[in-house]
Amino acid sequence: MLLAMGETNPARLHVRGALKAGATPEEVGVCLTSAVVGDMPLFSQAVDLVHEVLREEGLLEKTVP
Repeated sequence: MLLAMGETNPARLHVRGALKAGATPEEVGVCLTSAVVGDMPLFSQAVDLVHEVLREEGLLEKTVP
């Protein structure tokens, strides 16, 4: 819900916390929650945010758009 208001830091903390607790990248639920609470543009923003955090954590290779 905070992501819908433009607050990305709590979502980043959620992703990092889930990973530290043992969740796999596939299990991170920020994207699905965003789709339910918001809409498709918010879902897309959440996917980008999760990919960014996964790259920062070294769990996803950098890709060229």
